[in-house]
Amino acid sequence: MIGLMKSLKRIMSKEAYESGRVRQAAQDGNREFISLLACVSAIGRKLPATLLYKGESYDLRDSWVEDLEDSDDFFFGASSNGWSNDAFGLKWLTDVFEPNTAETAGRGKRLLIVDGHSSHINMAFINKCWDLRIILLVLPPHSTHRLQPLDVVLFGLLVTAYSNELNAFMAKSLGITSMKKRHFLPLFRAAWRTSFTVENIQHAFEKPGIWPVNPKLVLNVITRPTTPPQAIEASSSSSRALKTPWTVKSIRHFQASYRKNPTAEKLAKLFKANEELSAQVSLDQYTKEGLIESLKLEKKCRNRGEKLNILGKENNGPILFSAENVRLAQTKAAEKEEKEKAERVRIDSNKVAAATKKAQKDALQAEKGLQAATRKDNLEEVRAEEKAEKQAQKRKETLAKKASKAVPAVYKSPAKPRKAPIRKKKAVQFINVDAMGVVASATQKRTTSGRVVKQPRTFEQGQ
Repeated sequence: MIGLMKSLKRIMSKEAYESGRVRQAAQDGNREFISLLACVSAIGRKLPATLLYKGESYDLRDSWVEDLEDSDDFFFGASSNGWSNDAFGLKWLTDVFEPNTAETAGRGKRLLIVDGHSSHINMAFINKCWDLRIILLVLPPHSTHRLQPLDVVLFGLLVTAYSNELNAFMAKSLGITSMKKRHFLPLFRAAWRTSFTVENIQHAFEKPGIWPVNPKLVLNVITRPTTPPQAIEASSSSSRALKTPWTVKSIRHFQASYRKNPTAEKLAKLFKANEELSAQVSLDQYTKEGLIESLKLEKKCRNRGEKLNILGKENNGPILFSAENVRLAQTKAAEKEEKEKAERVRIDSNKVAAATKKAQKDALQAEKGLQAATRKDNLEEVRAEEKAEKQAQKRKETLAKKASKAVPAVYKSPAKPRKAPIRKKKAVQFINVDAMGVVASATQKRTTSGRVVKQPRTFEQGQ
């Protein structure tokens, strides 16, 4: 088992850096770099990439890994300056290299080829390699450009692929969106998958003659072939009379001219105009989509990332987080965010309900006020009508009095007083009855009107 480990600090081309357009390709506003710990095998296999961000707390921010996919198997870490050190080198050996190569090597030994960087040339690293049955091979100084497969082939391809991704990212936004650490992972993922293929890895070991073994490729002096300059086509001296139409008006006139006198030259001009305008439409469409995507990215960048808190507590030592641990932390963070959103929705719903209730109460009060005002207006109208009726009645009485004064008075003789009727008392005559029951004879009693007064019968005693 042959492994090759290399730490890459800058993932951008020199040309792109010197152009001034992408100086912040792997920066977050302070020109800090992201370190890559890469390792490949001669059988064409690559180990999970390890990315080291700059972070004083040795923890990750959710914005750095928000674009992590389920298929990613990267490892993440954070150091105070974003560079690898002895502690991270040892951590990489035990957490990344050992678990991913032990099964393939079986009971055999493994060969690990490294350069002279201090992160993997120290006693702790060497002793750990000895304990794990790993043979450590250190390349001679100033020879990595000839012997290091990662430097010879893979990192060049990675830089090119990353520069292409970065240029496409910057071109879409027309330079409006600046490169930040939160944008790094999706660009790096695409470049990593494009450059670190099985064929490229095997070619990287084959080119310096490591595997298959070919010492001549290293010992012989390799001269870089020079490419002759390309021939420049001479421009036509004679200018054509016909000009390619570009505007709507010129194309319409050109088509009318072609209908009258169709020629191959005019048809070629129309085809050329069609191609140029189609290309311009495609560019405009591409620019529009890029600007829309840039606006979305800028909106995401406004939110400052928070710690994922994978450790669960403060930790000041070097530690590597696997993609699985990062995804678990992201799940917990997403659940927390969902709870916060639900709480905000509940609060907003309560506010809306309170506002609706208040609006209904205000509407009811307004309706009551309107009814009261209507009743008041009606009462005033009734009072005004009553007052008008009273005034009209008063005027009528006044006119009647004035009219009565104008007519001469007719005096009547006073009526003679009537004499009070004299009522005559009724004369009643009683019959005298003696002790023996004999009725004394007497004359019949009569009323003043001459009616005979009937006397009640009396019964004799003893009957």
